[in-house]
Amino acid sequence: MKTSKLQTVLGTAGLLLTAVSLLLLPGTAAAAAQSALNLCAGTLLPSLFPYFVLTELWVRLGIAGRMGRAAGPMMAPLFHLPGAAAPALLLGAVGGYPVGAQAVCSLYTQGLLTRQEAEDTLAFCNNAGPAFVLGVVGGGLFQSAAVGAALWAVHLGAALVTGVLLRPAQRPAAQTGAVEIAAVPFRVAFPQAVRQAGVSFFSVCLYVIFFSVVTALVTQLLPKTVTESSLYALLLGAVELTGGTALLHPLPAALRFAAAAALLGFGGLCVQMQIQALLVREGLSGGKTLRGKALQALLSGAVALCLGPLLPLPEPCLGGSGNDAIWYWLLGLFAAICLLGLLWGRHTKKPSGNQGEYGL
Repeated sequence: MKTSKLQTVLGTAGLLLTAVSLLLLPGTAAAAAQSALNLCAGTLLPSLFPYFVLTELWVRLGIAGRMGRAAGPMMAPLFHLPGAAAPALLLGAVGGYPVGAQAVCSLYTQGLLTRQEAEDTLAFCNNAGPAFVLGVVGGGLFQSAAVGAALWAVHLGAALVTGVLLRPAQRPAAQTGAVEIAAVPFRVAFPQAVRQAGVSFFSVCLYVIFFSVVTALVTQLLPKTVTESSLYALLLGAVELTGGTALLHPLPAALRFAAAAALLGFGGLCVQMQIQALLVREGLSGGKTLRGKALQALLSGAVALCLGPLLPLPEPCLGGSGNDAIWYWLLGLFAAICLLGLLWGRHTKKPSGNQGEYGL
């Protein structure tokens, strides 16, 4: 009860503060909303909407079902999931946030995944796309597509490890995921896919606009000493990924690489809300989603700390001292070993029969 009251008080205070800020800073809010609209029209529409359409077509034309049967031998031993989950993993990797969640919803709606299988798949299938990681983060933050490629490799590797660590205790039965879904003719599937993709894309844009306005108001109200700090950049990135990663420049290159990897792994609160909007519509809870993204962020940051000193980053680590590079490597290695040891112990302990025991 106390927690509920505290949440109510904090929520009410946050809403009142936002309303007052909108009244005091209407120009800032309008500019942020306009910038978000430009982002939606100029970047998200050409890069995200086609993948939404592709996801729907993939399922409605029966391609996902055929791919699921072929991917079963890989998905079952690694992730304890049916092959039908493979299209969500693939589309989530190449399409970017939140295409993976959209794919899971489509697979669940069509009966290719059960509710529990969909929830388990959501823990690791929703990831940043190569266009964003290589172009926006790699090119913008490091002026190097090669560094962006390294970030993307760390990102996807951490996602796969997360899927293994948070996998269900039991493998799926042989018949799971083998449900035959009648393929819809293209003349019927295409209008349905465009309509459903439009609804999903519009929902994503609304969240982007809202979070852009809120973060702009917060940045305007806080002192410059706070908004120009690296800690604020990390906090902002945990809320809104694009804006937070753009502010990581003051960090030394190795720390910037690790921070960018961690933020990409989590995706930001804005992305999490986009995912929830898709799940609520289909009656899914996404119970493992937040835990999966938090674990992926920790894994990504730890691995990036190890790799940072070994990569041709645009500036030396803390002045380029060889000792500094060694300390970064040792710190990352220690963090990775501790984290993986803890998670492995939790994952391999003898099950007690309690539901959700293998979660983080």
